[in-house]
Amino acid sequence: MPQQSAQNNCVAACCYATMRWLTGIEVPMGALFGGGAASLSQAQSYLNSAQSANVYVAMSSTVSLDAMKANFYTAIAGHNAPPIISATMSTADGWPYALNAHAMCITGITSDRGMVMVADSYIPWVNGSASTQYVMPSTSVKSAIARRGIGYIF
Repeated sequence: MPQQSAQNNCVAACCYATMRWLTGIEVPMGALFGGGAASLSQAQSYLNSAQSANVYVAMSSTVSLDAMKANFYTAIAGHNAPPIISATMSTADGWPYALNAHAMCITGITSDRGMVMVADSYIPWVNGSASTQYVMPSTSVKSAIARRGIGYIF
């Protein structure tokens, strides 16, 4: 996952990483959504029109924890396609920093579905030496999605 080219283009960074993952094509991040902020629904529309490896569907933030974990597992293990989440992160839930509105890719999940690998394009803005990929409990990811109130695509 590359660092975002601007502090407000996490959705573009997710689309860039997803396109690279699914197709090998590197679309310039600044060319996506005019180089600025975008919504999760815009990401879904863009990904579904720009590639055919996976059809992305939207899920509500009210989906149960078990359904979210099953969806992530199916996307990654079954379709080799990273989900994209819309989150409000809190350090109280174990996130490395707090942020009110952020999009991230989920790039891995354990077989018991208890932990996920998060690809976070914003963390270099907070800590320049931090890895853009780290492991989080599925419960913390679900809390961040619910707190934001938008959902995820997979």
